[in-house]
Amino acid sequence: MFQFNRKYMFMATGAGLVVTAVVQTIYSMITHQAMSATLPGLVLSLGLFVVVTAFAAVHFSKRATEDADAFISLYDDLCDPQSFVDQGKLLASGMTVPYTASSSWFMSYYAQALLDVGVTQNAREIERAMYDSIAETSKTEEQAQIITNLVPLSLKVLGPEETLPIIETGIDLLKQGPQLKLAPVIAYLENQRIIVDARIFGKADKLLPFYASVRADSSVPLRVRVEHTWDEARLHYQLGNVPAEKECLEYVTRFGNRLALVKAARERLAVIHSSSEAVSAQESV
Repeated sequence: MFQFNRKYMFMATGAGLVVTAVVQTIYSMITHQAMSATLPGLVLSLGLFVVVTAFAAVHFSKRATEDADAFISLYDDLCDPQSFVDQGKLLASGMTVPYTASSSWFMSYYAQALLDVGVTQNAREIERAMYDSIAETSKTEEQAQIITNLVPLSLKVLGPEETLPIIETGIDLLKQGPQLKLAPVIAYLENQRIIVDARIFGKADKLLPFYASVRADSSVPLRVRVEHTWDEARLHYQLGNVPAEKECLEYVTRFGNRLALVKAARERLAVIHSSSEAVSAQESV
């Protein structure tokens, strides 16, 4: 993730400058002349700077990726969007537009967390920046990967109707690239197209098995399982299946931690409990 984080870029460049300066100082102390005073010495200085900076860049790139993974884990595994936003703010601030495929991946998560903590305006700005990034790159594969990262954010900001064309555009772009390499991404988007289409047209026969399978799959991040269980609860509400809705809402409140939808789930559970008590009171009369 080095390429889009200015903090690590400066650190790598600084490492190259410091090491080069130290070597030049030692050389001057031994030979009593500046290392860059001769052509070979100048070439050696430049080469040393480039090599050290390159090695530092690899190190800091790995470190940046580890930082990003740790921040996203706060959101995906602990369902704690506020901690993710607080700790990932500096990393996010270093990611400038146009986003790359990698930076759009992180910023999609970051924008979703912003939505969870109520910072809607900034989340929408990131969404618009992702569209700008798609337009500003001429690489088909890069465009498709940014679109793939945009999909979960778009579903939350725009809804399924407006996200479906985005998914279809991503599939079309990906199929223009190397099929074997991009097959998993194409499969993901095609699966998303089926699910989004089912959401648009209320196809419970497709959605309910899908939601159940996601909730039972421990390899899926907990946040995603909770969010899909919330969607399942709303579908059960529409179908009038209160016991199934209640079961889903209880799952959301049990595992959703600080996700925004937990509050809504608790409020709905309170309504269900109140209605149940009212029915019981009438039956006892």
